[in-house]
Amino acid sequence: MLMFLSLSLSYAGFAALAFSMQRHHRQLRSRAPTRGQALGLKMAGWSALAASFVVSILAWGSVIGPVAGFGVLSGGALGFTLLLAFRPRVAAALTLAAPLCLALSLLS
Repeated sequence: MLMFLSLSLSYAGFAALAFSMQRHHRQLRSRAPTRGQALGLKMAGWSALAASFVVSILAWGSVIGPVAGFGVLSGGALGFTLLLAFRPRVAAALTLAAPLCLALSLLS
């Protein structure tokens, strides 16, 4: 369960960082982000990436956790980058869907 949490945080972090850029934000909303929006997305993105790394260390311990954390970050980046290249709106929708699916799985 923690592995999925780490992966979804990684995906969401890379999505927030990408959508803080003018080019990718225009793909999603047809306009550039304001300065405040860009700063908020950057802060959220870096926070999600740090949280993903911490969750990996909590899940696998201090020896394997950092290695697994970098692997999870790489997997999240690869998945998001491939989706962003071909389907930017789907990539944005999955950013919201992954944490929701995780929350629903925790409830059941």
